[in-house]
Order: sequence, then structure tokens, then C-alpha cells
Amino acid sequence: MKIAITVWNGRISPLFDSASNVCIYEISREADFSKQLISFADQSAEAKADILLQNGIDLLICGAVSCDAERILSQKGIAVYAYLSGEADEIIKSVSSNKPIYEKFAMPGCTRKRQCGRMRHRCGKNRL
Repeated sequence: MKIAITVWNGRISPLFDSASNVCIYEISREADFSKQLISFADQSAEAKADILLQNGIDLLICGAVSCDAERILSQKGIAVYAYLSGEADEIIKSVSSNKPIYEKFAMPGCTRKRQCGRMRHRCGKNRL
């Protein structure tokens, strides 16, 4: 499985739309992964989605994401887990060992009981 995480200083960048770098993780087995950093500074959401597709990404993990960018990613078949924060490597370790990530890595103010993200997403709706 290939997972992309938008990163800034080793942490999830706060907004996909303005992210300059993405770290691509390839999980081969539990707790074992390789990673590669790719720059996509000054790219449109469509161009970023195309870069992710060219790299065979199945899932994007990011902080906040605009409606337009999320729609583009979804149309291209890329699953999006948004409104997360924290160290990118820690999140990948949780994902690779099938641990839930929203309980530990949800952005501040983001809870499963309330709506967040401009009232359009349910936190943890995808149950990762």
C-alpha cells in the first residue's frame, strides 16, 4: 500500500492546498515501511493529484483540505483522511499496525461527536 502524507518539518502540514512537500510511504508489512520525499510547491490541486496518481498513491493523509481539492482527489480515486496532525512517521506506524488514528492524531478541536472542517466533514468518518 502506498500512502502520501503532506509534510512540513516532519509533521503533517496544516493545509493540503498550500503544502509544498509530500512524503510517500510504502508499507510492505506491519511496522516496516520505506519513504520518499517529493516536492510539489506552487502546484494546483489538480497537478498535486496527478503527481500522487503518477506515484501510485492509494491514500492521502493531510491536515485541512479545501472542498475543491478534496473533490479533485476523490474524482481521481485517491482516498483522503483529513483533519489530522502530528508526526508523519508516528501516523504511518499506527496505520501499518492497524491502530485507529483519529483518536490520537485528530487536529485540535476535531472530535468524533461534533462536525468540524467548516461543517462539512464528520471526523473519523472513514474509521482509520
